[in-house]
Amino acid sequence: MLVLGAPRVGAIAPHGLGKTVQHTSFRSPAPVAIVRSPGGPVATAPMIVGLDPVDCNLAAVDWSFAIAGRLDAPLEVVAVSDRTEAVDAVERLLEKFVGRDSPLVDLFQTDGDPAEELMARAAEIDASVIVVGQKRRHNIGGRVLGHIPSKLIYQSQHPVILLPHT
Repeated sequence: MLVLGAPRVGAIAPHGLGKTVQHTSFRSPAPVAIVRSPGGPVATAPMIVGLDPVDCNLAAVDWSFAIAGRLDAPLEVVAVSDRTEAVDAVERLLEKFVGRDSPLVDLFQTDGDPAEELMARAAEIDASVIVVGQKRRHNIGGRVLGHIPSKLIYQSQHPVILLPHT
């Protein structure tokens, strides 16, 4: 895992976050943690993994279960969707992971803007970290982070870990 520091929220404009964070977050084959607040996460505080119920990043789920299990930290899976069948699919997926030295796992379903919902839930439960998948996107100007990872690394008060989408 690569760990990068970032300026505090509001210190600079989002597009000025820094080429190192943007470049590394996009290109790294390893998980990238962006930490902006002083101090470190509390190992026993809950971790949040955000899942897209339609296009689930299995690497994010697997990695989150493994780390939460090693830290003996609770894990909350946040599924942001207003479709019941999508959340049912996430529940079926999680059954594959529960049981193998698994941490305490909760599923939290909500709807709205995924990044906003993840940040709100992290604040509500005082999460140690937010874990999300990171799809590599391209546009005319070049490579860009997806909407959710970008918003999280620019605005979240909590450390954010981006996992490459497999």
